[in-house]
Amino acid sequence: IFNDLSSTVIKGAQQLKHVVEETSLIGDFTKEHEKFVIEKRTQQRREEAAVPPWVGYVEEEEMKKQILALSKEKRNFLRSPPPGANYHFDMTSLYPVALATLEVDENLKQMRFDLVPKQINEEMFWRNYFYRVSLIKQSAQLSALAHENANISSTDETHGVSDMRNRTTSDSHDKTQDGNQEFVSEDYDASAVSMDDIRREIEQLTETKPNSNKTNPTKAGSP
Repeated sequence: IFNDLSSTVIKGAQQLKHVVEETSLIGDFTKEHEKFVIEKRTQQRREEAAVPPWVGYVEEEEMKKQILALSKEKRNFLRSPPPGANYHFDMTSLYPVALATLEVDENLKQMRFDLVPKQINEEMFWRNYFYRVSLIKQSAQLSALAHENANISSTDETHGVSDMRNRTTSDSHDKTQDGNQEFVSEDYDASAVSMDDIRREIEQLTETKPNSNKTNPTKAGSP
């Protein structure tokens, strides 16, 4: 009886050990599988994001032209963003964008070959470049917004003129008696921003001439 009991205990222990080992193996496999899935998803997101920075914007062709022009001037890569610039640089997220841009911009590829690491390190090269890309994007967004506001303003002014003509017809007798009365369209937007002013401000930010940084010409910080 004792031998049978011992044999039963030993078999039970072996079975328990086997179950524990299987559970451990299944757990390890599950963890590895989850890790694999996460890596695949991350890679997929990077591949989906791997397009040049101008792709998908309304003014895509104009933006492409301006961004490609950046690669023709060394200062766009050697001069850091100005102190206090509201710009966050994340090389991890921009890495696929950088690769995609290198594929289509031969000047960018040559500039990187000439400057990295001889005159600037890899991270600074891309930070300075993508900072100026962000300025171009901001300029495009401001242009689109100003254009939209101009269309709305034009529509409002048209309605305002029509309403004024109606009031002029119905109140002609009163206006004859008061010839000095002035009529001002209520739809006139005195705070409308001039498109030329917007472009001038952005151009001052992106100016690469030596005299653009009047406060400290020798300090590398202006865009």
